[in-house]
Amino acid sequence: MFANINDTKIYYDVEGAGVEIKNDEIITKEPCFVLHGGPGSNHLSFKGNLTALTKYFQLIYVDNRGSGFSAKSDKELYTIEQNVEDIEELRKTLGLEKVSLLGHSYGGMVALKYAVTYPEHTKSLILITTSPHGSFIQDAQVELRNRGTKEQNEISEYLWSGSFENEEQHISFQKLLAPLYSLNYRPENADKPRKGDFSFDALNMGFGGFLKEYDVTEDITTLDIPALVIGANHDWITPVKHSYWIHELMKNSDLVILENSSHSVFSDAKEEVIHEMLTFIQKRVMKS
Repeated sequence: MFANINDTKIYYDVEGAGVEIKNDEIITKEPCFVLHGGPGSNHLSFKGNLTALTKYFQLIYVDNRGSGFSAKSDKELYTIEQNVEDIEELRKTLGLEKVSLLGHSYGGMVALKYAVTYPEHTKSLILITTSPHGSFIQDAQVELRNRGTKEQNEISEYLWSGSFENEEQHISFQKLLAPLYSLNYRPENADKPRKGDFSFDALNMGFGGFLKEYDVTEDITTLDIPALVIGANHDWITPVKHSYWIHELMKNSDLVILENSSHSVFSDAKEEVIHEMLTFIQKRVMKS
């Protein structure tokens, strides 16, 4: 489905009913925006992984402008601030008062930025392998130098400088770096990068520009919103210390560290992640 907002077309999809009847009782589900990584990825990586959450949530998957099925627009508008404003306009378009936000990687950064911009409309946060500060880039560079091959480090220069020139370069990057994203990586089982799956323009704008200035460390100390922070011990791109950092700054947060996972938590520790999210939603969100 598409919403015409802020002079562009934003794609969103919905999983789960907003209202159900169970044992002759009307049950209303909490709306939750699901925010993808990148910048430049899309919502498809979540499909099939979050269905269990529809016990409590109506999941609203969103593709950022210029990414996934959403329309391309002026690249100068591929910013975290604009992503936040697009989500806010979608909230209003759908007639929602308060929303929870579930964000993975860059999606977690957008969720944090939304929460500090619109705390009155934020019910809860689920933040998966993400960061509160642009210094995650420098930490990731150190991790890659220590753990990566010569070829992985060389091709990652396109990422650090935000200088991917075409899809072919980015697909090569995805293929070479895939073993670092998941401890369960097997070439024969890995998802093959496809043309159109990723916006290298949005990725370039992020890593080449605005992510270097990203910083919500001071702002999130004022939030009193239930939050679940999920980090992974073997994460190289948003190293685990950044999950600890968020938890230390947010006074109303729970922290879970996955011992046997890298960045792709649904590949490495799906059952554990789903269990922790369901527990958090039941205990902290449904009672708030």
